Amino acid sequence: MTVKVILLWIILARAVYCNASCHSGLDFLQCTEIKWPDFLHDFFSLVLEEDIAQLQWIAITNSKIPTMDYFPRLHSTFNITKLVIENCSLERISEGAFQELEYLQTLDLSHNSLKNIYFIESLPSRLQTIDLSYNRVMYLDNVFHSLKNLKHLSLSHNNLSIVDMNNTIGIRNLNVSFNNISALIGGASSSHYDTIDLSHNNLKTFSEYDLLVRVRDLDISYNKIKQIHAPHTVVLKYSGNKEFNFQLPKLEKLYLSDTPIPKLKESIIELKSFRAEIIQLSNCSITKISKNYFHDFDMGYMDLSYNNIKFIEEGSFSDCKFTNLDLSHSQLKTAQHAFVNMWGYIINLSNNNITNAKNIFSSVSVHYLDISYNPIKVLFKSTFIGCTDMATLILSNCQIEFIERNSFEGLANLEKVDLSHNRIQILEPGTFQNLPVEELILDGNQIHTLRNGSFRNMESLKKLNLSQLCISELDSNTFSDLPALESIDLSRNNISTIPDNLFVNCENLREVFLHGNCLSSFSPFSNKLKIKSISLSFNYTILTSKIANINLNEIKILDSYVPLLKNNSFKGLYNLHTLDCQNVVVEQIEGGAFQTLYNLKDISSKELFKTVKKIKFNTFKGLRSLNDLDLSGLSIVSLETGAFIGLNSLEYLHLDHNNISELNKSTFVGLDSLCTLDLSFNYIGNISSEMLVGIGNLRELYLQNNNISLLNADSLNELPLLEKLSLRNNCLQTLDKELFVNNGDLLWIHLEQNRIKELPVGIFEYLSNLKVLNMSSNKLAIISIGIFSNLKSLEVLDLSNNELVTLEHASAFYSSKNLRRLYLDNNHLKLFDFDRLLTNVNNIEYIGISANKWQCNNLSHVIETLTRHGVSYKEEIKAPMYSNDNIDGIGCIDICKYVYCSHENIEDTLHYY
Repeated sequence: MTVKVILLWIILARAVYCNASCHSGLDFLQCTEIKWPDFLHDFFSLVLEEDIAQLQWIAITNSKIPTMDYFPRLHSTFNITKLVIENCSLERISEGAFQELEYLQTLDLSHNSLKNIYFIESLPSRLQTIDLSYNRVMYLDNVFHSLKNLKHLSLSHNNLSIVDMNNTIGIRNLNVSFNNISALIGGASSSHYDTIDLSHNNLKTFSEYDLLVRVRDLDISYNKIKQIHAPHTVVLKYSGNKEFNFQLPKLEKLYLSDTPIPKLKESIIELKSFRAEIIQLSNCSITKISKNYFHDFDMGYMDLSYNNIKFIEEGSFSDCKFTNLDLSHSQLKTAQHAFVNMWGYIINLSNNNITNAKNIFSSVSVHYLDISYNPIKVLFKSTFIGCTDMATLILSNCQIEFIERNSFEGLANLEKVDLSHNRIQILEPGTFQNLPVEELILDGNQIHTLRNGSFRNMESLKKLNLSQLCISELDSNTFSDLPALESIDLSRNNISTIPDNLFVNCENLREVFLHGNCLSSFSPFSNKLKIKSISLSFNYTILTSKIANINLNEIKILDSYVPLLKNNSFKGLYNLHTLDCQNVVVEQIEGGAFQTLYNLKDISSKELFKTVKKIKFNTFKGLRSLNDLDLSGLSIVSLETGAFIGLNSLEYLHLDHNNISELNKSTFVGLDSLCTLDLSFNYIGNISSEMLVGIGNLRELYLQNNNISLLNADSLNELPLLEKLSLRNNCLQTLDKELFVNNGDLLWIHLEQNRIKELPVGIFEYLSNLKVLNMSSNKLAIISIGIFSNLKSLEVLDLSNNELVTLEHASAFYSSKNLRRLYLDNNHLKLFDFDRLLTNVNNIEYIGISANKWQCNNLSHVIETLTRHGVSYKEEIKAPMYSNDNIDGIGCIDICKYVYCSHENIEDTLHYY
């Protein structure tokens, strides 16, 4: 009787393990939704010691374990260093609950309902990290004194109101953010911290710097602090958006984001005595900076953005140095003479209310200046006269209507000017003359005409953006002064005609953007030019007659509607490598449309064919260098015979997810180099050898998710080199014995989810190289003797989800000496001689036997046999065959139907799919 009770208890324990969702590896175990916490000890003792070789950490999540009196003692070889019990509704943990885990270093008890934390006093002494975040702890008592190695403690998102820093001796990193802390108690013993996070609490004052002299990272942001007492010299470092960091002798980060500081003056924050590296005071409601406040500062990043600073007094930033000064989004109207003798690598004054930039930068040394999004209507002469080091000037979106001559006087190192999206109507000749500008951006203005001399003496200009203007005409000498020009953007204008030899002096021109115009004729390109890329809105006449003789590498066709892509549409573009189409609609494509693109290697085929229903004969003629053609996910209905002639180098053809219902004879003629053909997810009903003529080098054929109901004996005869074949999810009921007679190189066959009732003897006779055969989810009722006799290389065989009643002849698998995984799940099997099988085929690692009808007395023998041979398995008994069968003398009661125990690695199971 006692033996029966013990064995029944084992079955129940296994049931607990299997109802939970668990997965494991060599050193970890993770479980969720443990429903029977009373069996926790049984479940660990039974399973872990058997299946995990080097267990080091355990995670239990999303379960209901309201109390934890003790954690089970594990095998002595397991050195558990990490334990996670997260989101388990824990309300109470008894003292000594974890004392058996003597090697524990990390304990995560987050997202529970703990109020009392006295159990901490009895935790193992090796513990270094404790996470108690998202609980209900109200008091931080002196319970950490015994944990001499504790370095990291998180109590964020609890109900703490007071924190005594003396109660956390030895801790280096403390997180008590998102509580209700209004008081902080410190002392000499609190000087050990490296990091303290007190953010999102209710602190009103902070004067604990003398108690935190070693702190490197202190976050007190999102509190109600209005005054900071800082008796020590500090160094500041950047912390992030809207945060202000400032530090004590050891401090590296102090966070004060969203803190109300109306005026910068010494009585509130004594910044003047600091040698700051990075300061962030963004979004702090600052309205005023006192005169000379930053005088003689030397710092890295000063962020004063998102404040209410309307005026900066004279000399506020005099004689100071910044790597980056950010005053953007601060309502600033004027800052005249505020930056006297200031040096800054980057100055950002964007998104303010500055109307006149003159006298702001008269004595400023700056490399990058951004004054975009300000209401500056006029740029006056000598506005930037003192900025001799400036390389980049951003003046976009400033409502500029007029630029005086010599506005950029003195900018001897200027490389980039951005004047985009203003209201400039006239670009005066000589505006940028004698400047070393390499990039000029003028898009989005109101310029109608470019006068001769607009770009006079700009011999360094390499990139010019003139898009989205109102240009309708261009003079033939417009760009004659730009010998270094490499890229020009004239897109989205009203240009109808481009003069002859417009770019005659631009011998370095490589890239031209002309899309979004109304071009009817042009001849701007000479044979001397080295243009590699042109963008156009498609115009058949221009494309074929005016750029045909240029040595182009790339054409971009944008924003075009093409009713018919005619024969020879790209005549003369012999060296084109890339055809990039964006927002293009093509109704029909004539055969031979691409026939001169001999060197094309990249084509955006989905854009060109997204409305095309039929691929016609000779459509791709001439594309002899194309390697990959993607026509998947379109609306293609039919493929004409010879549709792919000319694609001599094509290796990958994707035709999946279309509406193809029938393949014509010789559809793929000409694809001599094709390695992969994907026709999956169509409506194809049958495959014959005539349909596959011309692709004799094919290695992979994907035909899954079609309506294939018939395969003739010679259907695959044209594919002698085929290695992978997928016919999954079709309507096949029978397979011809001679189907694979000419496919001896096959390595991988998927025939699952069909209606196959029987495999004819000899069907696999020629497949001695086959490694994976999937016949799952069919209607197989019997496996004939010798059916797998020639599958000597077979490694994976899936016969699951069939109607097999018996496998009387274990010899059916004897020839497959390399068989590693055998799936027999979800059949009607009662008996099978696994001992004979595993004796003859000793490479098997896993056998799936779940959801069959094993007799209970045979089941115990099966499990014993698999275990003895070291084979992993999965077994599930839906119901016992006979209620009086015994397992070692125990009646086989209905509890059998609940047994579901996995002993396999799930990743390995799915590996071959």
